[in-house]
Amino acid sequence: SIGAASGLDAVIYKNINGAWTALDTEALSSSDAQGVSNGTATLTFQVVQDSLKLFLAPTTGSSSHLVAFANDNSITQAGEVGIRAWANTTFTSFTANSTPAPTQSLPVSDNFSTPSSNGQLQSFWVSQAGNFTDNGSAAVTSSQLVNLAVVNGSSAADVTESVGIKVGQNQQVGLVARYQGAAAGGMDQNMYFG
Repeated sequence: SIGAASGLDAVIYKNINGAWTALDTEALSSSDAQGVSNGTATLTFQVVQDSLKLFLAPTTGSSSHLVAFANDNSITQAGEVGIRAWANTTFTSFTANSTPAPTQSLPVSDNFSTPSSNGQLQSFWVSQAGNFTDNGSAAVTSSQLVNLAVVNGSSAADVTESVGIKVGQNQQVGLVARYQGAAAGGMDQNMYFG
């Protein structure tokens, strides 16, 4: 995930039964931070076995590079993939693929240019917390503090995901992997978030 409080950080979290733990936190360089703030950055989260890697391409068409990594085996089962963000943030595209097993129900891709008839995300997205609308060029979160949507039926253990992002002050965006959903309550738990 990319979070903006006083500066921009790349963070990989795990959530077990509603308890968030930061597995790695790294400050972004000024050029990476500028790309994220301008809305030209692409965030990629790769989860393969116990390896969790977060990559960032700061500008459209630029090469991505590693900005955070961790190893953790707390969540080993396949789970759904998706996007999660704080209030009033924007996503411009989404892609997810199985890594390396191509027999999963992935790949899936969405450039958020085809909203459903009611302005929501396409029907393969399932909102787990908050709400996302599709304005024809981007997925936009509601004013709820946390917004989480997953691709229905996308359960995979080893995945690589990417999303175009724009992050402002006091906002956080990222990608979800191995999402398990509620165990003892709310839907915003039991996942990796990078």
